[in-house]
Amino acid sequence: MKQTAVFGMFLLCAAWCAAAPLRVVSLAPAITETIYSLGAGKCLVGRSSACDTPVEAKNLPVCGDFAIADVEKILLCHPDCVLTHTLVNASARNALVRAGIKVYALPCDSVGDYRAMVRKLGELLDCRPAAEREIARVDENSLLWKSLPRNNRKTLVVVWDQPLVVAGEGTFCYDLLDLAGEKGVDFKGEKGFFMPDSEYLLQNDPDVILAFFPSAELSRHAVLRKLRAVRENRVISLAGMDIFQRPSPRWCGAVTSLRKLFKELK
Repeated sequence: MKQTAVFGMFLLCAAWCAAAPLRVVSLAPAITETIYSLGAGKCLVGRSSACDTPVEAKNLPVCGDFAIADVEKILLCHPDCVLTHTLVNASARNALVRAGIKVYALPCDSVGDYRAMVRKLGELLDCRPAAEREIARVDENSLLWKSLPRNNRKTLVVVWDQPLVVAGEGTFCYDLLDLAGEKGVDFKGEKGFFMPDSEYLLQNDPDVILAFFPSAELSRHAVLRKLRAVRENRVISLAGMDIFQRPSPRWCGAVTSLRKLFKELK
């Protein structure tokens, strides 16, 4: 009888452990937002200072900045794993691994990366049906946008003006631009975020500029003010709009907004 009771308690304990959600610290706003969107917010026990959406996320303890882990604060949350796009400090990653905490790097530099991130979160957090629904939504919208007529206006995406940093192929915002029916400036295979050659930029004068800061600052820049798009006020400012930079479930709305903004250009 005693052995049966002990065995029963063992089974109950095992069932509880199996049902207990993974304890997760997220150091990337897009990952945090996506976890909540998939209905797995209960798994989160910590966040980065940049994780501000949805509102509930702000109730979580801050365990570092975007992609920068505060090891001591993370350990206080007793997580099973840390999720991020990348970790700036390799020593922090090593310290977490030594403490028995798994660290998952989930890149999200493109729409394709977003799909892969959602699928991985579905596996890790036991919410595969929700993840597959989100992937299906993304694919459905992508097919719709690709079927629409394109304008293919040559567009320069300016991330920063001092120093001048632009977005090329292989970036999330570049993918959004393509789905909005426009095309980015051809930088001859240059990918990611980089500082462009000023002469090349002037020779490949863009039709439109997308800027992640107030458009008034463009006219004060030594190179940008010479561009036709600036002179003719064909500039779309996305200042303060994280929806265009954050690969979260809201990005489909970002494409719709971009299409509307381009349509409103003179």
